[in-house]
Amino acid sequence: MNRSLKVAATMLAGIAALTVAPGPAHAANLTVNTTGARAYWNDAANNLTATDTAPDGDAAVAQLRRPNGDIVTVVASGGSGTSATSTISIAEDVSIAVRACRRSSGAITGCSSWVGTAS
Repeated sequence: MNRSLKVAATMLAGIAALTVAPGPAHAANLTVNTTGARAYWNDAANNLTATDTAPDGDAAVAQLRRPNGDIVTVVASGGSGTSATSTISIAEDVSIAVRACRRSSGAITGCSSWVGTAS
């Protein structure tokens, strides 16, 4: 193979690698449910919403875990069918996790597993 052909083949391989290389992941909208509560993360608006889904006397809790481990909590305590939303300042392209819980007698209980995105 002559030198020009080798250079061209190397350049094409490099371009192909750049074309198929994955870019940074972006957080997506997340919905997580547990008995009596729903947590919803709206990525475009940076909103975390807790929705009470059962007439059980418990409040609904949505929690977001930041990359540094800090947890932000939103509580919907108005009864079944009510929601509470909070706008959360968070950097783009970071890993987050969301879960849904209930709050009964002041204690957070009945939480779902953490569901998250990878950066």
